[in-house]
Amino acid sequence: MKIHNCGFVVALAVLHLTAIPAVLAQTPLPWAIPDPGLNKTPKPSPPPSDPDYIIPPRVAPNDQISAFTTTLTLNDIPISHLTEWQVSGVQAFANTTNSDMVWDGTFKLHAEIIESLSRTNIYRVDQRGSYLQLRTVPLERRVTTTTTQPQTMTGLEIQMSLTGACFLPNAPRDQQCTYMPGLVIDRNSIDPDLFVPTRVFQTSQVGDILAAETLAFMELPGFQGGTSSQPIGVDFYFPNSGTFPGNSQSQRSTIDRQEEIDLTIAGTFSRVRQVVKANDTQAVLGRTIHGFTLFWDDENRWLNTVIQAGAQFLPDFIPDLEGSENPANTRISRNLFFAANNTRLPSSSFTIYSAGLGRATSLTPNIRSVREIPGASYHSLWLGLSPVMDRNFEEDRIFYRATGPQLAINGGGEGGEDADHNVQLLSAVNQDIFSTDNIQNFYAQVYLSFLRQDVNFNRQSVYREQRRYYPHLSLTGNWTRSQDIFRYYTGVIASETVKVYLGADYTFNTTDGWSFRGGGDRLSQPRPGLLQPDFWECF
Repeated sequence: MKIHNCGFVVALAVLHLTAIPAVLAQTPLPWAIPDPGLNKTPKPSPPPSDPDYIIPPRVAPNDQISAFTTTLTLNDIPISHLTEWQVSGVQAFANTTNSDMVWDGTFKLHAEIIESLSRTNIYRVDQRGSYLQLRTVPLERRVTTTTTQPQTMTGLEIQMSLTGACFLPNAPRDQQCTYMPGLVIDRNSIDPDLFVPTRVFQTSQVGDILAAETLAFMELPGFQGGTSSQPIGVDFYFPNSGTFPGNSQSQRSTIDRQEEIDLTIAGTFSRVRQVVKANDTQAVLGRTIHGFTLFWDDENRWLNTVIQAGAQFLPDFIPDLEGSENPANTRISRNLFFAANNTRLPSSSFTIYSAGLGRATSLTPNIRSVREIPGASYHSLWLGLSPVMDRNFEEDRIFYRATGPQLAINGGGEGGEDADHNVQLLSAVNQDIFSTDNIQNFYAQVYLSFLRQDVNFNRQSVYREQRRYYPHLSLTGNWTRSQDIFRYYTGVIASETVKVYLGADYTFNTTDGWSFRGGGDRLSQPRPGLLQPDFWECF
């Protein structure tokens, strides 16, 4: 068997346009005592006008705020306060795949950072932004696999009739009757896939009296199944009475694979807010995201819209931090920002509401090694729309396709008692047997055709993936230190069958470049591709 893989060459064209350098998709662990680069607390010159602040809230210049401290992931796309716009397009070229270009664009509508220093020595950085995202997402994927085997199809055509003097009860002795039931296969009913008949007409009964014009018409050369007003005789046509492998054109089987992907457009408006506060000993981070996504095609449009509309009124998360008489320490551990970005977010999902709190001890001058850098924690609640995939295999479809003309070998004859050749025919109907040996003044027709045709026998299977977006609520958190990360996550997906899951993973990095990662999760209704099974990695 020869298998053809039609995807000989697959070229991938990627267009990536961005107004800023690409930021890291996954935050690495720090290997040195970090400096987050927050705008250092300036020394005030004139007396402040607000008695609650040493430095009243003011818009900080973008170039004085490190992008590391403002980077976050928004619907799988990393952004920072420097992001202006990002557009990417991917197109796969293959003769086995039919798919439109996949687009992903993020556009800043507004962004600013406000910094302040309170009378209680709390340094605060308040990052706010609003963004518009347009993305094409897959709704359905179909993979059709067709196995083609060359075969030779054999068939048979049978045409017969038997008439003679009437001798059945209540039949006039001076008339001619038919002694074979009229059965005709409707050639328009031949199944185009299997080449078998699906309908048979009964045109006459045994013992029917024949008209004179019918008798005269039947004596014409070749098989004559009576007239249009009085059809008689058997006319069977079986184009597929069996097959055997190979034909005059080929002896090799082939396999063809065709993939089709249906996409839809998703538009998302998001409001992002991140508040960082620092006192003399520690720092806290509160992050809030409000999002509203509309799909061009959405089977759960009303449910998803109502939930998203209600979530827009949920409050921003502003962390609490006690002040002190000591000056604020702006040497914030980078692990605080790593922890916020190490949170587990459902992939290929759209955020409706996310609120989280991170906390870390600030750096002190006596830190001399990586191990001494304070760790950080971050815990959050996430509400969004996640795809639930329904996979199924359709029942195999079997069909033939003709690849050559139908050839026939014909034979047969006709005649009566006075024919020059001996014509013998026997007709068995129920319990009655009629033969040319016991019917007077008979006339019989017997014609056979043996058919042969080159065909391809095809077996086609269809694998189908369908995605629908359902509300998804998740609780997740992590503890991030200089060399290791522990994450936990749990959640529920409100699909047609509610799915509840629980999982955790652990990552450890060595100082000489080795990384070890392990974890596992459990799902109440396991479905392939939704969550990973237990895993261990070393790289």
